[in-house]
Amino acid sequence: MSSYQPTTAQLRPALQFALELARITPPAELPARVRPIARARRLPPNWAATMRLALEEDDEYRGDVAGEASEERLGEIPWLWLSRPEGWAERVGELVRAALEVDEREKEQTYLEGRIAALQRDLDAASSARDGALAEAARWKEEALELRRRLREAARLADEREARLRSADSRAAEADRLRRDLQVAEESLRRAEEARQAAEEARQAAEEARQVAEEARQAAEEAPEPAGGERRGGDGACPVAAPPEVSDPGGAPPAGEPTWAGALSRLGGVAEELAAALKEVAVLLTGSPVAEQENSTSTTAPAPAAGRRAKRPVRRPLALPPAVFEESPEAAAFLVRAPRARLVVDGYNVTFTSWTGSDLPALRHRLVSALSELALRFKRPVTVVFDGNDAGGTEAAPPAVRKLLRIVFSASDVEADEVIVDTVAELPVDVPVVVATDDRQVRDNVRRLGANVLSVEQLLGVLGRQPDR
Repeated sequence: MSSYQPTTAQLRPALQFALELARITPPAELPARVRPIARARRLPPNWAATMRLALEEDDEYRGDVAGEASEERLGEIPWLWLSRPEGWAERVGELVRAALEVDEREKEQTYLEGRIAALQRDLDAASSARDGALAEAARWKEEALELRRRLREAARLADEREARLRSADSRAAEADRLRRDLQVAEESLRRAEEARQAAEEARQAAEEARQVAEEARQAAEEAPEPAGGERRGGDGACPVAAPPEVSDPGGAPPAGEPTWAGALSRLGGVAEELAAALKEVAVLLTGSPVAEQENSTSTTAPAPAAGRRAKRPVRRPLALPPAVFEESPEAAAFLVRAPRARLVVDGYNVTFTSWTGSDLPALRHRLVSALSELALRFKRPVTVVFDGNDAGGTEAAPPAVRKLLRIVFSASDVEADEVIVDTVAELPVDVPVVVATDDRQVRDNVRRLGANVLSVEQLLGVLGRQPDR
């Protein structure tokens, strides 16, 4: 038998003919392998292999099928395999080998044609890529020239802006100096006015004391002679009325009549008021309390004048350069770059008014990343405050900015607004503070503490971020 055996596909016409013949043959005359196939409404996938095996095993059945077939109907290879005349195996092997050679040549030709087509496509793609690369290189060259021109223009504008900022800083420093001089002058005027008022009060008190003394002198002259006799001068010629002796508690003088006790009591009270007023005048005129001699061996400083309080230092907001408006991007850039300025950010107010979404950790991380870039770029300390009464109240600053960026979460029963105001109040008054929020109440409260304020839109401009539309 030849080593070249026909494939089931090559024998398919004979196998199909045998199946058609089996379907019209009584089942009892069929081999056991063929009966299920002949009765099946849907052929199993391996029906051809099963039919081939049945025809090869049963020579009688194969002869019956071959007796009903013809070479014209089946083709040479299926007919020779089914009828099996003398020398059929060699002839079938030759035909199978020839068919394989034809198939190989066709496959090789198909492969070569496909390879040629693929190479042509690659060549076309390479040509197109080369043309695109040349065009892209030309475009990049133009963009590089344009970028170089823009860089030169940006450098020129940066130099001009730096010069303007230096000029603005010098003008701002001069304005601050003039403002401080004006405050000192106003304070001097106020103290001078207070001194004038105190001097007027002292003058009035002295006038009252003089009147009381005059009344006391008149009362002494008009007093009746005491029952015990007269007191005279050393020569016995000039009588001097002695103070009446108070021996009878029920002997009070009639109402409206001057007495020594009343006059002296009033005189003592007015003297005390006059002394206190003169002390206040001394404090206002000299700016420091004057020591008062109580005994010959000890001195004590008098208490501060009633109603005077030590002036508490207050924070002054940063003054913007000339022609820079409070709500402008230039104002935000100036305030963030101001020396020693500290930025305080209302965390959720910024995130909720800028970006959409309900994932609080993601919103916090988005803001913290932007603030980290700002802190590193300007070397500016930043504090961001979030409400802490949510389930995910944690966020850590990146390691590179932990010394500059401070993340604060309020207690569960405290709003972040209160923490922001307390943070501003606790900072030294000589530290400029800039608060970023759109909350009107927070803006008003921190303004009263001397802080500058930024809107959320201004902060996003400084951060280089855009809100979600």
